Amino acid sequence: MTCYKSGERSRLFYSVREYTGRENQTKGFGWRDFRDLLIRARTQLGGPIVLIWDNVRLHLTKSLRAFIEANSDWLTVFQLPTYAPGLNPQDGIWPLVKRDIGNLAAADLSQITDAVKRKLKMLQYRPEVIDGCLAGTGLALAREHAGRPTAVGRACRSPKLLVRYGDGMNESLPADVADVLGAVLNPDNPVHDALRRQVPHLSVRARCTCGCGTAYFELDTSKVEPAPTGPSTVVAAEAQLVTEADECPGEVLGFAHSGYLSWLEVCSWSDDIEVTLAAARHWLQTPS
Repeated sequence: MTCYKSGERSRLFYSVREYTGRENQTKGFGWRDFRDLLIRARTQLGGPIVLIWDNVRLHLTKSLRAFIEANSDWLTVFQLPTYAPGLNPQDGIWPLVKRDIGNLAAADLSQITDAVKRKLKMLQYRPEVIDGCLAGTGLALAREHAGRPTAVGRACRSPKLLVRYGDGMNESLPADVADVLGAVLNPDNPVHDALRRQVPHLSVRARCTCGCGTAYFELDTSKVEPAPTGPSTVVAAEAQLVTEADECPGEVLGFAHSGYLSWLEVCSWSDDIEVTLAAARHWLQTPS
């Protein structure tokens, strides 16, 4: 469950159930698992929750609806439209988890479970990636700023704003964005090659104002073919950043939604080295 609040660090809550085939063991999540996850989130967040989720049958069960109604003082629920996975930020989390365990040669189920938990735990400390999953839906949190509604972007070290361009006023693709995309999209990779063909048709619809350089794209999909990444939001390309001192302070992630380039994310792991798109451009172009 991804959680967002204007001016606050984004959060991720999760629960993992391991099915071993024991007699009378439940295969999947039950309504009590969702109830317990909601209660844990409320306890840690310390406030009311507005829950937006899809129309999975379990979400609509009588027992869970009764729980929601009994706790309406702190829990408000909205259902997403039917067949609208692109509006669910959570759909951006699972590709990140699956990417790291896809080539895992596990000896048993417990090793897979441990790998999933480890990746989810890492993501809890990556609010910029959690925010990126929200941005991938095209949705944004809004707050009043200087008397005008402003969209709140992803959070790195502190709350930031996105600069958004009005209709027909998108920024053409800047050189730093184009160069980094060129570095992370490998022409020998079929998925990357398809995404590279989209780059000439990209423009920037919004950028983070903190200085990191993260860019959100506008793309005329009538002029390009989708890459074979599937219908959800995925990390389609990535590159770890290595400095001249052989340190690795962060990475660049290229996200795609339904096969189309969606945004370029700059992620920092370091408290000592400033990681920006300009720095990433330099490090990616410097021979190691």
